[in-house]
Amino acid sequence: MFFKKKVPLKNYCIIKFDFICSGSGSTIADYLKNQCGNNFVSQVDEATYMSHFRGAFLVLLGVAFSRTLKRNQRYDVMHMQNEYLKSKGLQKLGDLAHMYNSAFGSSPVDGIMAMAICFAENVTVEGIDPKLVAKAHHDGFKGIIIEILDDLKGIKLV
Repeated sequence: MFFKKKVPLKNYCIIKFDFICSGSGSTIADYLKNQCGNNFVSQVDEATYMSHFRGAFLVLLGVAFSRTLKRNQRYDVMHMQNEYLKSKGLQKLGDLAHMYNSAFGSSPVDGIMAMAICFAENVTVEGIDPKLVAKAHHDGFKGIIIEILDDLKGIKLV
């Protein structure tokens, strides 16, 4: 019989929050940015891009949690996220996450595409096709959520 490794929810959340809010998450962001072409890479504002990417990542993490955690644990995660962002002076990421959460919920068909379109509208500069940016980030966001869900399959958050 296979027993999942028990991991404290708080520890798991801190690891994921640290990953995305530190430089570590920029590897994924850089890959997605490069999928949009050299013109996009050279023109996009790095700080704006990373803030929006982090906000979207927090929503993807929340979506994965909503599929795997009990209701009381999901509330705990929301509280931990708000406290984490506040302690790091990153409350603006909470506002961006709220925007991407609204985008996700706006589509009955593909919430991730709605997030990707919202992302493209907020980071694309003049002369760059927002559809290209949305497509690249749709695929990337789907990959991120699949990775998180696969990670959660092997553990039991307590």
